[in-house]
Amino acid sequence: MATELSEVHLEPVRPEHLPELYRWATDLRSAFHWRFGGATPDPDRFAEAMWSGVLCQFLATDAAGLHHGLLVAYGADHVNGHAYFAVQGNPERPTGMGATVGLVQLIDHLFRHWPLRKLYAELPGYNASEFSGALRRHAKLEGTFSDHIFFDGRYWDQVVYALYRADWFAHVRPRFAMLLDDLELPSGQSGE
Repeated sequence: MATELSEVHLEPVRPEHLPELYRWATDLRSAFHWRFGGATPDPDRFAEAMWSGVLCQFLATDAAGLHHGLLVAYGADHVNGHAYFAVQGNPERPTGMGATVGLVQLIDHLFRHWPLRKLYAELPGYNASEFSGALRRHAKLEGTFSDHIFFDGRYWDQVVYALYRADWFAHVRPRFAMLLDDLELPSGQSGE
């Protein structure tokens, strides 16, 4: 049964989710896409690392309670107004659409609840094609680390994109209005 994308919502990560997330992090189909880079962390250290440096994190969950992906905001610098975001899809749900909806909701949550000027996404070259098309069109390439990450027998670049608050409200959020229509904007918020 297909998931209705409008039914996907953010569910805060709780300790009881850790066994499922550990399975995702060590699944050979996707382990190199995670923050652990294919390593198989000690389960106790995994639990610690799941909240280290994290501003907020959620599971993209559908109406049936199935988890489509993990969405994380981390490395927040409140003085300078930026943070990083990451998404990891459930390796058992390869289409990733539910995780993409969750990512849109996470970004909206971040811009609505903190005065962040921009959000960064760090992408290894082998993962760049999975970065949502609409976000890539509106995010700005801010840097490239050449031959930075070793994966699958070779070195890959790591690129850093930035999504600016004004661009989110003026150009990106309106594209996803049907997924965010029940989320009200703070008063006075606009794409200015």
